[in-house]
Amino acid sequence: MAALVVEKCATNRKDVLAIEVLTLSNRAISMLKKILKISLVVISFIFFSIAGFIHYAIWIDTKVPLKTISFSQTNVFFSENSKIKMPFKMDAFVILSGAWDNDDGSLLENPLQYSNVKCSIKERSCTEHRARIYYNSLVLEDEDYVITKYDKDIIVYESIPERMPAPACAKYIYTAHSQTNTAYGVRKKISEAEHCRDVDDELKIRLTDGKRIIHQLKEDAAFGAKMYLTFFIILISIFSIYFILKIFRSKQPPLET
Repeated sequence: MAALVVEKCATNRKDVLAIEVLTLSNRAISMLKKILKISLVVISFIFFSIAGFIHYAIWIDTKVPLKTISFSQTNVFFSENSKIKMPFKMDAFVILSGAWDNDDGSLLENPLQYSNVKCSIKERSCTEHRARIYYNSLVLEDEDYVITKYDKDIIVYESIPERMPAPACAKYIYTAHSQTNTAYGVRKKISEAEHCRDVDDELKIRLTDGKRIIHQLKEDAAFGAKMYLTFFIILISIFSIYFILKIFRSKQPPLET
């Protein structure tokens, strides 16, 4: 009888030990599943964060498709024979190259542009070859000007409103200085017609290397992109925290006996 009781106690101990081992195994498996799920949530968070930063960079490149190095340095070149004060007598020339920028620090309507101007003193005329980005298109334009003033240090040339395909709203007057290697322009309103009502009375511009234009455009594009990126990161953070808490709070499955 005593032997039977001892045997039964031993059997009970084995059963209890087996249950404890099974319980620990079950808890370990459950914990591993939780760790795996949390790892997947963290990996997803990292993946979507990286995707957001990539989209951020692509957005800025889309808004500003040109790099600063695409613009050469501003150049105002007076040929050697143009420095002899004999206007309109010799075959002298003046070359200007750069990007026109608003003199007050704001951006022009189509800021992504580059101009190359060549003036012939003998012909008393200048021709501007201009390339600009209009929305997603590259636009190439040529425009002729007439020289109104010239000496060894300065040249002034103006647009010709009569040659415009449509009634002109404004007239441009440009001045280039050989001593300071600078060029400036003034746009003056010449018409009060209905289609000219949005044109300012006067606009002052200057020839630059384009670096400020690119920098300003990138800052403007980055501002909107940062707002979107911040909202996106906050959103995926909330979802990640929600799923992690849900995983931790999930009940352990009942032990099967």
